[in-house]
Amino acid sequence: MENGQIIHINRSRTILVHKAREDVYWAEVPALPGCYSKGETIEKTIEKIKDGVSFNRIERI
Repeated sequence: MENGQIIHINRSRTILVHKAREDVYWAEVPALPGCYSKGETIEKTIEKIKDGVSFNRIERI
């Protein structure tokens, strides 16, 4: 995996996934400052960051 892999949630949200070290990844959503997450696999990291994006939507309502 290259550092900074881009994954799209939908047309308006982009996730950037980074490899921190061998068994740790972290992700960010540039459109949501402060929305970060980490996990042991890319899949878990994406799952967690999507939860963070959902939470952010709930907080704004």
